[in-house]
Amino acid sequence: MDVKEDLTGANQWRYQRNMSGCIQEFIEAVSFQQFILGNDNQQNQVISIDEVRNKLPEFVLVTEEDYILGLMDLTGELMRYAIAHLSDHTSEPSSNTKKQTTDSINESDDEAPATKKHKSTASAASSSSSTTSVTSKLSRRPSPIAQKIVAALRDFDTGLLGVDIYAAEKSTPGLKELGKKVATFKASLAKVEQAICSLAVQRTEPAL
Repeated sequence: MDVKEDLTGANQWRYQRNMSGCIQEFIEAVSFQQFILGNDNQQNQVISIDEVRNKLPEFVLVTEEDYILGLMDLTGELMRYAIAHLSDHTSEPSSNTKKQTTDSINESDDEAPATKKHKSTASAASSSSSTTSVTSKLSRRPSPIAQKIVAALRDFDTGLLGVDIYAAEKSTPGLKELGKKVATFKASLAKVEQAICSLAVQRTEPAL
């Protein structure tokens, strides 16, 4: 079905409200793809409105209002991706972890043979469990992508500081949903920040 005639000339604005939701969904999708999978110059960068327009036929109208609301939707997807890819398990066990394991083995060697034999299985299991617990905590740190996402979300938040949301909704018909989407964005940012902070706290807690 060819919709070009329906979206050309004056019809661009006549049917803009009908197309608005579709354009916002498209902006959310392509901006998320570029942020996560873009090339070295695009990755972790927010797509510009000109880049969005270049991805669509000329007769498809992309307004600044739809661009802004589409990016607000993007922040929710970034939040979910950051939570799903929160941890980076690449750290090596620290010297303290290795020392705890060595001390546990040495203490076992100093015991009498009978006692040593009686405790060997339990000691090995306990040592293994303790080492695994400590190593697991120390190896869990925020992944690079989670840190980049929270940085991008904070940039969004900073950019919104100079925006009068109430005035924008009242004066610009295309931004009537801005307040609701900004509130959702604020909640998304808080979730990512809380998740990263919780992970940082877990790394500093002593092993039981």
